[in-house]
Amino acid sequence: MKKIALIGFKGSVGRVLLSILEEKLTTKIFLSCFSKDGQEDFVFKGKLEKSLPIASLDPNKFDLIFNAASEKLAQELYGKILDSNCVLIDKTSAFRMKEDIPLVVPEVNIDQSRGCKIIASPNCIAIPVSVLLYSIMQKSSISSVNISTYQAISGAGKHAMDMFFREIKTHLYGAQQALLYDQPMAFNLLTEIGSTNEEGFSDEEIKIEQELKKILEKDFKIMVTCVRVPVSIGHFVALNLTLKSKVSSDQIIKQLNANGIYYSHTMVTPMTVAKEDLIFASRLRKHDDFNWSILLGCDNLRKGAALNAFQIADELVLKS
Repeated sequence: MKKIALIGFKGSVGRVLLSILEEKLTTKIFLSCFSKDGQEDFVFKGKLEKSLPIASLDPNKFDLIFNAASEKLAQELYGKILDSNCVLIDKTSAFRMKEDIPLVVPEVNIDQSRGCKIIASPNCIAIPVSVLLYSIMQKSSISSVNISTYQAISGAGKHAMDMFFREIKTHLYGAQQALLYDQPMAFNLLTEIGSTNEEGFSDEEIKIEQELKKILEKDFKIMVTCVRVPVSIGHFVALNLTLKSKVSSDQIIKQLNANGIYYSHTMVTPMTVAKEDLIFASRLRKHDDFNWSILLGCDNLRKGAALNAFQIADELVLKS
C-alpha cells in the first residue's frame, strides 16, 4: 500500500487534487493531509479525518508527497526529499526553472521524470499549451507562436475567488468593498497578471514563455499577453502559429485528438470545460499555408493543475 502525503489540501488546487485521488485511484493508499498546525478536518473515501502539522512531516515515511501549498515550504523540503526514498511532485513555481529538476507534462515529456525524486508541475497555461504545441510539432516545426490568455480568477487562488464573489454581490447591491487589486475583478478585465518589469512584460507572461521552452526543449519565438477575466473557472488561450511546413486542418485535428486534446466544431466556453479532464480546442483557422489560429481551453484547477500532478504520480509511483 502506497503512503501519500498532501500539503495544501484546503487551497483551490489542493481541494481538487484530493477529489481526484478519491475518484481515480484504483488501488488502496494511506493518505495523510498536512496543514500548518494540524487538526483541520478533511474527508477522504467517506471518512472524516484530521490533518497533521507540517512540522511533523517526515519524507522517509511516505512514497509520495504532493505539495500544493507554498514555494517556501517546497524549498524547505528540498534537502529532506533528496535524502529520502520519497518522490515530491511540486505544484508551486519553486523548482520549475531549476535545471536539474524536470518540468513535466505527461503527454509531452514524462520520460524526463523517471528516476527523479523531485518533479515540478507547470503553470496552468503552460500545461495545455505545451500539449497543443507538442501535438502540432509532430507534423511541422514551429517558427513562432503568439499567445493571448484569458485566465479565470481561480488561477489567483482561493482568496481571490472569495473576494471575486464578494465583489459581484457588492456591485449588484451598491455596497462598498476593499479591492484585492488596484482594479475590481468583477465585471472587469485585469490586463496585467503579476508585476511588470521595465520592458512591460508581466511575471505571468515571462513564466509561460520560459516554461514552454523548457518543457518542449525548443527555442522558437514565443510572444505572450496575459489577461485575467471575470470567470470563476476555465483558462482560455488564443494562439497564432507560424509553421515551417504545410499541413492540413485534418492533419492538425487528428494529431490533437491523438494527444488528448478534444477538438470541437461547436462553441467551447468556460462552462464547457469546467470539471472536465480534457483539454478542448476549437476555431481552427488557416490564414495561409503556414499561418494558423486556434482557441484552447481547460479547467485550470483540474487539467491545468491537479490532474497533471496526479497523472505524473500515477505513471511514476502509483502504478508501480
